[in-house]
Amino acid sequence: MPDLDIAAVSEWIAGFGPPGASLDAGDLRALDPPDDPDLLALEADDACESAVQAFGAGLDRALDYDPQRLSTTLRAEETRPLLAGVIARLSLARQARVIDWIVQSGLPNGTGLVRSLTRPGDDGTGDVIRAGMAELYRQRLLARIFSKGRLATLLDACRISQEELQ
Repeated sequence: MPDLDIAAVSEWIAGFGPPGASLDAGDLRALDPPDDPDLLALEADDACESAVQAFGAGLDRALDYDPQRLSTTLRAEETRPLLAGVIARLSLARQARVIDWIVQSGLPNGTGLVRSLTRPGDDGTGDVIRAGMAELYRQRLLARIFSKGRLATLLDACRISQEELQ
């Protein structure tokens, strides 16, 4: 379910981290690149927050009602740019949550829909979505590379190596 409430998205993102890790709303907002500081202020607005949550709930209801019709509608040439525009204007974490929902929800041809949403176009929304996903992937990769456990193992290996040389 694409529950797009900030707390729900935080829990969802934390599910990809190490066991026992948790994120708060501040950590989640830190995922966003600083090139659009107004985005986070806009999402923090109560009316916008309500609309974003209604968007997620509406996707769920439509999927429950008729998955094939929803898939066909979202991939239609007149609808796809609107969906891409909404996703491109969400924060990075919420973008990732919606993209994951499209792929994992059982929406027919969800992967094809994601490919069409990330297609380059005159409006630039596909570029924004691709850049957002690349940034999230980069941040996840860096977090994994520089995890405390990995660094501790490296330090232990260096210590053992140094001891053997002495």
